[in-house]
Amino acid sequence: MECPVLPFDANEVMESLPQERACLRPINVFQPGYDAIIVNVRAKLVELVQVTVLSSHSFKLSPFAKALKKLNIPTKGWKVKVVFIVPPERLKDFQIDAIKNCGAMEEYGWKKGSEGKQADVASIEML
Repeated sequence: MECPVLPFDANEVMESLPQERACLRPINVFQPGYDAIIVNVRAKLVELVQVTVLSSHSFKLSPFAKALKKLNIPTKGWKVKVVFIVPPERLKDFQIDAIKNCGAMEEYGWKKGSEGKQADVASIEML
């Protein structure tokens, strides 16, 4: 599925969301927490994406919550997903390490203390 890539400044409020499915790329290459945000207004879905080649990765929730607020994502009626993308050889054994800021996404339907179980792990071939 095609997805235009648009810049996203995590320090600025985004006044309006793209009306078509779009991938938001942080302007800060060292953005903590995520590497991309996929927003689909029609489906009322936000996917926060973290890409890693490591066998484990920390899960910092406050940057996700801050991004959702800057995007003006409503706390009700939207689905918020977090997806860790890893190489195929890591998929089976990948682990989410230290979870920081538990409860930061409670208002978006994430259960405090169970965030690691709510995140998805997917795999793609990386160049």
